[in-house]
Amino acid sequence: MDAVSAESWWGAELLGGADDAVWAVAASPVTYATTRARVAGLARVLRAQGIGQDNTVALHGTASLTQLWALFALWSLGAQVLHVDPGVPERAELLARHRPQFQVVIGSGPRAPGRFVDECGVLVGRLPGGRSAVSEHCLVQFTPGRLAAVGRSPESLLSEVDRLALVAPGDAVLVATRLTRFAGLAFTLHTMAAGGSLVFTPATGVDVVLGEPAAFAALVDAEVRLGVRLAVSAGGVLSQSVYDDFAARYGVLVGQAYGTAETGFVATDARGRLGPGSLGVPLPGVRTRVINGVLEVHLARSPYPFTHTNWRGGWLSTLDAVHIDHSGALALGRLAERDALSA
Repeated sequence: MDAVSAESWWGAELLGGADDAVWAVAASPVTYATTRARVAGLARVLRAQGIGQDNTVALHGTASLTQLWALFALWSLGAQVLHVDPGVPERAELLARHRPQFQVVIGSGPRAPGRFVDECGVLVGRLPGGRSAVSEHCLVQFTPGRLAAVGRSPESLLSEVDRLALVAPGDAVLVATRLTRFAGLAFTLHTMAAGGSLVFTPATGVDVVLGEPAAFAALVDAEVRLGVRLAVSAGGVLSQSVYDDFAARYGVLVGQAYGTAETGFVATDARGRLGPGSLGVPLPGVRTRVINGVLEVHLARSPYPFTHTNWRGGWLSTLDAVHIDHSGALALGRLAERDALSA
């Protein structure tokens, strides 16, 4: 099969754009036809190495279009992907603890921090003593430091993509956060589902910026002048000074999108009218409550693929201190200490 069909796996419709439509831009534009061909080609290679349904695969390496193609290829084969952030220094410990059956490494050699490339090499290897997936999660992410594993199911990812409502068809969307972080991947999938095109390096003609606070601080001083209609920050608290400076330069208020790796996005203030002190209004379909000043989110099932407990779903504490303001929005009190993956 030369292209992934809409019926072949749970997320293939995300790759269903017209052949000549631009899927992404890094150094140069890449069409959906090229993307489908790259994904299908990688799927053939990975299948030939023995990767298939319910296999566990650690994916890590250079931030690139190839990394995304490999992720989609692995999902198309039914694999559970352990997506490892470059900020996790304890990779060997992680692999030893969770024992994936395969490892897929994207690129080789040192790269400049934060540099995004188009294509690079792929190295596939079978790991000794690996274990098959024991949960329905298609994606597992890891928090630096304590290496806590957090899983997302296909249903969880697709429902999040549908409810974000940030991108319009035809938008050029700068994704300015790591793809291995929950926000970066969610922004990427949402852009594809909404009919936008992905941009991974600042350029003129960008309609939407979806990124982390540090990216907005950098854009304030960037040489490139963006023509932005919407900007949304996630992955931490945006400072008031960056909020003000970005508005002064681009004429756009930076909105907020709040969530955790366990829950996905929970609330948004897309237009930034409430300011950086607000987490926004809960998204449709997301159940929240505040107990003793701490935000809790209702989940249908446990997000922890390797933790064997009796908890199968219910109210999960975010540990973040919030209160509900007069407009019904979640006002920030204090974010719990956590890595940028979960923020």
